[in-house]
Amino acid sequence: GAQAASTRRQVGGPHRGAWEHVEELGGAQERFHAALGWLQNLSGIARRDLECDLEILSQKFGLAAAELRPHLQNGLPHGLAVDIVGPRSSVKAAKQELEEGILQYYASQAEW
Repeated sequence: GAQAASTRRQVGGPHRGAWEHVEELGGAQERFHAALGWLQNLSGIARRDLECDLEILSQKFGLAAAELRPHLQNGLPHGLAVDIVGPRSSVKAAKQELEEGILQYYASQAEW
């Protein structure tokens, strides 16, 4: 079978210490995974609001999935991550909206 291509980078700036991961799943499907340390500091209400916004994002861009899920590091839970899956062009457009709006808003809502 085809080998999945994957890129992983550590992020600086307002998302310092975060990990972003883009993975080609085959069949023009792609996954974007952003593990952001501040996600676990969101209040329960803010977390539910983010999950609703991810559902709206999924519908808007025709994604297969857009969810908040546990981030695994060496097979063990290590905080939370935003995970989106869908056609490559949809993931690219949704990722831009996530990074330029949704995540910036919720980063400002995180309880430090």
